[in-house]
Amino acid sequence: MKRGTSMKFNKRLLVCAAICSALTAGSASAQEMCHGGTLSAGYIADAVGLDPHLSTALNSELMFQFVYSGLLKTDNTMAVQPDLAEHWDISEDGLAYTFHLRDGVEFHNGREMTADDVVYSFERIISAGGAFSARFSDVESIEAVDDLTVTFTLSRPFAPFLSVLATTKSAIVPKEAVEEHGDLQTHMVGTGPFKFVEYRPGTSLILERNEDYYDETRPYLDRMEINVIPDEISRITGLRTGELDFIQVTDPLSLQLVESDSGIKTDVVSLLRRNLMVLNVNQAPLDNELVRQAITVGIDRQEVVSLALGGSGEPSGPFPSGLAAWALPLDEVPFYNDAPDIEQAKALLAEAGYSDEFTITTYAAPQYASHIPVAEVLQQQLARIGITLNIEVIEWGVLLDHWRNNTFETITMTYAGRSDPYFYTFERLHSSSPGNASRVSDAEIDRLSEEGMTISNPEDRREIYNALQVRMAEVGALVYIATETEQFAMQSNVNGYVGMPSGGRNYLAEVWLEDSCK
Repeated sequence: MKRGTSMKFNKRLLVCAAICSALTAGSASAQEMCHGGTLSAGYIADAVGLDPHLSTALNSELMFQFVYSGLLKTDNTMAVQPDLAEHWDISEDGLAYTFHLRDGVEFHNGREMTADDVVYSFERIISAGGAFSARFSDVESIEAVDDLTVTFTLSRPFAPFLSVLATTKSAIVPKEAVEEHGDLQTHMVGTGPFKFVEYRPGTSLILERNEDYYDETRPYLDRMEINVIPDEISRITGLRTGELDFIQVTDPLSLQLVESDSGIKTDVVSLLRRNLMVLNVNQAPLDNELVRQAITVGIDRQEVVSLALGGSGEPSGPFPSGLAAWALPLDEVPFYNDAPDIEQAKALLAEAGYSDEFTITTYAAPQYASHIPVAEVLQQQLARIGITLNIEVIEWGVLLDHWRNNTFETITMTYAGRSDPYFYTFERLHSSSPGNASRVSDAEIDRLSEEGMTISNPEDRREIYNALQVRMAEVGALVYIATETEQFAMQSNVNGYVGMPSGGRNYLAEVWLEDSCK
């Protein structure tokens, strides 16, 4: 048997160690253990339902993620960590995943959680249908071996399975709460660090500290108030007057404004979501790998970030830098130079037989703020290497039809990110995948992405995905441009927040207020 990460907690020892450390290590350590206070956060948008198994909107997840826990979770490097499962075993054939649950975990209604609740929760997820449910299509059975042990049996090896379990949508819920309320869209019952108090649609969500949370040292806050404030000026005003403690800032100029306030600190987080160009390898001249390489090396990614994204981003390679556990540095990826190499791009085009200028068309949709500005900057840049890029603005739904049906030359768009490299490789570039919009068919990409999907050993997988990132750059069917960033501002007494590349607010549950130490 292969053993997963193990983090068994003895609650009494943890609390004792924390207190002793605080007493002996001076005031700084004491502050780190400060409990109490209320955090008032300003969110841009409201939830679209609060049921983790039925709600698909990120806005919903940003609210319900504090109430629920899953078997696993991810940290800010997107690495999988234990949560309700202390450790796990994977069978040698990669088909059986056995999770060993923490003892004594209670739902917010006071009932102890068992393996039966895990079985119920995942049967509910699978029966809900939809895109997330489809990620469990390889699950043949889920069995409660005993009260604290549950085994998932798969029909084929699927190494990303742990990352699928490590999302908030894989929350464990009590059956009786679902039956009482019909669903959990407006009333939440979980095992997470905060308990549901009140939800006022369009206005606010109120949460309070879960005194029975399995980690007795957390959360530090007594209460969290999430306020829905779509207007950025109102959010900034609330922060500067002290009515709000934490906000998201969407405009880089607004971020500069609040940075000038000595009582406010900021954080900029690189996301997994990326701008890219999808190139149709079935249409000349894009059927020539040399042409695709010329486009890749001829792009000035930093200029795209500065001009099209207003500075809110960073250059990206085949894996976003936010996927820190897997991403290669750009200087190790061919054709992803720090600066564009115009001469190399022209030489590649000449070698491909395209010394004269030619024209290609890209589709872009107005529904996403970055798509058209990115296309316009790319238009200027490709002209430098002899390629005229026509931009055709079309509605998002029409663009997706072209994307699905391979009826395009290029598309300038964004791809969402995930916590496992499988979703950047097999799902987007394997010749059999419906998500392979470019229709590239490369034997090495297919072989490596199949191995990466089935091999569960992390070091072996890392070697595979390092090689894949190089090959993805060489093939050039997807030209990666830049990751986007999220920007946050908070009162100077707010400590412990770390941004998530996934866009999650997980670390708000780790926040402590310095004022509570006084």
